[in-house]
Amino acid sequence: MAIINVDTKSVKRANYAIPSQKNIIGNVKRNLALTRWKIPDDILQQRDLKIRIENILNDLNNIENIMNNIYLTTNSIMDEYTDNNQKLSLKASKFE
Repeated sequence: MAIINVDTKSVKRANYAIPSQKNIIGNVKRNLALTRWKIPDDILQQRDLKIRIENILNDLNNIENIMNNIYLTTNSIMDEYTDNNQKLSLKASKFE
């Protein structure tokens, strides 16, 4: 049987960086939304800027949702891995 070791500290450390990255995206969204309202309508109509900005905001929302799912899933998986690893270690120690 293969031995699988996961560096849970590194995974958790990387995962805990996700909320701060989401905050950065949130700031970009707010700034973009504010900027959109400062641009005159006639300029927004040129080159479909309003639609482009809306598409970017939608894409940023999607990225935030994906990041949130990754964060929650990784937390759950790491908790489950740690719990199972402890249970297996306890069972293995009974055979020694």
